[in-house]
Amino acid sequence: MYMDQEDYNGRTALHAAVRNKNSQMVAELLQYDTIPMTKDKWRQAALDEATMNNLPSILTLFNIEHPERLVALPCRTGCDKTVTHSDTPAPI
Repeated sequence: MYMDQEDYNGRTALHAAVRNKNSQMVAELLQYDTIPMTKDKWRQAALDEATMNNLPSILTLFNIEHPERLVALPCRTGCDKTVTHSDTPAPI
């Protein structure tokens, strides 16, 4: 299973976990190398949502445990989304 799979709005499982304020699920998804900077069709990343909703426990997971994934790079396919260093699906 590809953990960064997007729905029709470009939202990932990480977006959903943040929206539901589920820090345990966020931690679990980060262990599978999910990308907090993937933008949905409204150009909001899971990290943006955690920031806007003032979710310090989730922001701590993003910033302390996996700071390398917070560096955004342009999408290789020419889309207006951003991805980080890895486009490779994480094995489960």
